Amino acid sequence: MKTYKLTLRMLEVALLAVIVLAATSCDDEEYYFSDLVGSWQSVESGGQPVYDYQVDYYTFYSDGTGCYSYYDRRGHLWDEPFLWDIRSGGRLYLSYENPEYGNTMCYYRYDGRYMYFSTSPTFYDYTVYATAR
Repeated sequence: MKTYKLTLRMLEVALLAVIVLAATSCDDEEYYFSDLVGSWQSVESGGQPVYDYQVDYYTFYSDGTGCYSYYDRRGHLWDEPFLWDIRSGGRLYLSYENPEYGNTMCYYRYDGRYMYFSTSPTFYDYTVYATAR
């Protein structure tokens, strides 16, 4: 009888531990661990250096959100928030909050120092980004 009660008690403790672990491990947010996470600024486009107000910026957060920042003709910096997702084949999908930007897809590569974005999987034409300062 003692063994039965001890076994039953151990089963109760194990069940309680499973319930506690299940409840604490539930998280609705997805987190991305990618080379993209961080802030990037354009340094080259179409084989030419990018200077001053031609620079644009991408910031990728680990929760799948981000921000595209660029200068207009008057030198004002604008921000366009987006959601991002990585899919197979090095495809990066961006979904902007601003309907004028809509959804877009590009290919990306990271070489340990620079990030390359291209509309072509062969990277025939690309823009180079470095870690933003």
